Amino acid sequence: MKKQGGKQRLKTHNPYRYQSQTVTHYWGKKVEYYKEARTKRMEALTEQAKSINQNMLNEWEICKSEKRPNEAWENVFHKYQPAFNTNTGEFIAEYLVANNIAQRGKPLHCSTAIKKMNKSYKKDTRRFMMYFYQRYIIDCKITDLSFPETSEKNLAYFLHHKYGVLLLNGSAYDLCQKKVEKYSAYGDFYKKELQHYQNLLKKFYVADTKTR
Repeated sequence: MKKQGGKQRLKTHNPYRYQSQTVTHYWGKKVEYYKEARTKRMEALTEQAKSINQNMLNEWEICKSEKRPNEAWENVFHKYQPAFNTNTGEFIAEYLVANNIAQRGKPLHCSTAIKKMNKSYKKDTRRFMMYFYQRYIIDCKITDLSFPETSEKNLAYFLHHKYGVLLLNGSAYDLCQKKVEKYSAYGDFYKKELQHYQNLLKKFYVADTKTR
């Protein structure tokens, strides 16, 4: 409880700001708390992921008795993989914005995101999950910076459409380079497009292309 302007201000607990997990040590289990913002949308996406996983397992239960179980599993997995990818992409986009790693309307440098996450979770027992998030940021495929509805609904897609954030990772860098090479071959005819991608290339840090 703190005083503010001569009055006492009650300290409130925000359930979407502080999280906990049970960690098993050699001497027993312990509940450890960590600072991480979560949104109601993240909670909904978590439940959605559980539902997708359960549907996949239910379908596998029906198919696993077939003559070729490995092939059946691959078919079931590939059927649900797009839904998992979409769910994960939106979840991580929500996480990055909620935890101030990505800022609305500003580009997100891959290298900057990695540094912020390493600093915040240096002593965190959830380092494996942070590594998963980081790999998703690094490996996110970008094929069109306008992100049309027909493009893959991945992390870069949701960052762009929901928060106006452009993810600057190795894939985006390669795309910009290819566009510069393409429009350079046409001379002044595509001068505007060429300049656009040349300017985008200037926004990348050297470290953004070395995380791959």
